[in-house]
Amino acid sequence: MIDVLTVFGGMTYKYKHPNGSIETFHFSPEEAVGDYYGKEDFEEFEARINEPLIVVGEAYRGYLIMFISQSGKVFAKNASSLYKLGDNIFEALDTLCLFKIPEEIN
Repeated sequence: MIDVLTVFGGMTYKYKHPNGSIETFHFSPEEAVGDYYGKEDFEEFEARINEPLIVVGEAYRGYLIMFISQSGKVFAKNASSLYKLGDNIFEALDTLCLFKIPEEIN
């Protein structure tokens, strides 16, 4: 988990969809949660995947908060949905940059 923030921490990525619209994601936990969220706000999502989660940033222009699990899987959430972006950071980057549809976790 720490390796992801060591390598990518503080970076913002901006790129174009094939239709020309702009997409972004960043690896800045402080910007993603600020003072608004606490650990207890994410307990429901941890229970759904049976692993602790650490906030690592935001995706889709701030619509999703990104997490990495203890096993290295990358997830993202909005108000009520949880998505798996990849089994590791590299799969997650492929999902984001290649416009793949993430797997929704029920």
